[in-house]
Amino acid sequence: MKTMVERTQVQRVESVLKQIKELKEEDEEIAKATGKNFNVFSVLGVERKEVRHSAFLKDLLDPKGTHSQGAVFLEHFLKLPLLLEKLPDSFRENFEEFQVESEALRGDGFIDILLEKDDACIIIENKIDAGDGEEQLNKYCKGAKEKGFEDEQIKLIYLTPNGKKPREESLAGQEPLDPDSVICMSYESHITKWLEGCLKEVVGIARLYDILLQYQEMSKKLLKQPKKLTMKISDILIREYDLITELENSVTETKKRIQDQFFEKLKKITEVCGIEKWSSVPGGISAKVPKFDLDLPFTMELRVEIETGGKEKGNIWYGFMILEEGQKVSKGDEGSFKKYLDLASGEFAPSILYALRYKYLKYLNQPISFSDFGAEQMRYVVEDDELEKLVETIAQEIKGEVDQFIKAKEEAGL
Repeated sequence: MKTMVERTQVQRVESVLKQIKELKEEDEEIAKATGKNFNVFSVLGVERKEVRHSAFLKDLLDPKGTHSQGAVFLEHFLKLPLLLEKLPDSFRENFEEFQVESEALRGDGFIDILLEKDDACIIIENKIDAGDGEEQLNKYCKGAKEKGFEDEQIKLIYLTPNGKKPREESLAGQEPLDPDSVICMSYESHITKWLEGCLKEVVGIARLYDILLQYQEMSKKLLKQPKKLTMKISDILIREYDLITELENSVTETKKRIQDQFFEKLKKITEVCGIEKWSSVPGGISAKVPKFDLDLPFTMELRVEIETGGKEKGNIWYGFMILEEGQKVSKGDEGSFKKYLDLASGEFAPSILYALRYKYLKYLNQPISFSDFGAEQMRYVVEDDELEKLVETIAQEIKGEVDQFIKAKEEAGL
């Protein structure tokens, strides 16, 4: 029987979970009423695509941009307090004369956003995730000089999510750039502030206003700051701080049980489909590929695992892997096994680490993933009826690929 202390702890946990559930339901109601979670830029997957950001910003800054508002957005940009301090007054004259390009070729490099008029050249290097190349910024300024601009007419803006400085190597060259000459701007402070001014200009133009507002909201997310709902939940947990460790342990165990349940269900169904008995491996399951000659000096295994790193972390993949004496064969040693691995269909990609051909599983055109337990598609691996449908679909796909693999082996006479 549970002790009084244990019962009290359980009641407190239940109370916390109830509060969190109520907050989540409230947040969902607000989202339904306002559409706050919909963002066209996020839906299109361009949040961290520098080229897409540069193209959008270029159009806003261009007096001849498709927004048809003339130089009003450019004027707001060049009158930001930071640029009022760093740019000569001549840069804020005759705004409409600026020619604006994205991916502009100057010297031997492409400038993300370039603004030019007779007596002014503004180079904007837009960095979200990528790093600087050797002498990259120096080369851009050199290219501007080759077009006839003087040093004082060239200004370099280094735009990042948080306003960080460029690498010294990027400024190096025969004539190194002075780090203090670089204007460091951020999406967090400067772009969002600039967009506030732009929004005031287009209050009566619904199409422009909505797009600018969505872009501003996305810009704020580039630093990956916690959502408001997350902060509210954090407030609850701070009040119940002594439960945090217990909750963390319970969440970890729950995730493990959900993953184990998925693999156990998959093992049972695929065995019925003809796959040999499965074994557990770290992060997944494995089985010998049926009908492969037992006298071969290696083992061909079918693997189903959870990706452990990179942008696909948490996604589930399956594929064909070579083992020698029970050990994975490295990519560099796969040469003599390549003809066997290449029996897999063209949908399977080669691993960069091992003698392996793999592909990621999808269900209803969505990756099957354990990376986000709050995602809508998680119900497919948690709810019994949905899990049954999911693993049956996966089992048929895996069986089909295994049958095709074996057929290709027989046709090749291997």
